Amino acid sequence: MAVSPDGSVLYVANYTSNTVSAISTATNTIIKTINVDGPVGVAVNSTRLYVSNPQNDTVTVIPL
Repeated sequence: MAVSPDGSVLYVANYTSNTVSAISTATNTIIKTINVDGPVGVAVNSTRLYVSNPQNDTVTVIPL
């Protein structure tokens, strides 16, 4: 899990569904689901979301 710098969005890696959920911290609702291959970890900065994909030894970089 990782929280956006402004604290408004929580990003959660969902390994079994091959997605990352973006959850609004204000409403506790999923605002976006991002498809990735076998996500395990996430990190975020002000412009990008980084998702580790150990099954294929890659990191997915998603612009925010």
